[in-house]
Amino acid sequence: CERCGVEVTRAKVRRERMGHIELAAPVTHIWYFKGVPSRLGYLLDLAPKDLEKIIYFA
Repeated sequence: CERCGVEVTRAKVRRERMGHIELAAPVTHIWYFKGVPSRLGYLLDLAPKDLEKIIYFA
């Protein structure tokens, strides 16, 4: 789109792409946190309960 800069393409292609937005504070995506096994927990070598405490500031 010339107005907003978004690529105009087929709906199938748009559904397969992930988006990115800038937020005021860092957040985690539920797919990486609650997935089984937790990809985020595996990456950081943390148990699910420990990871949950960090994410929810508990």
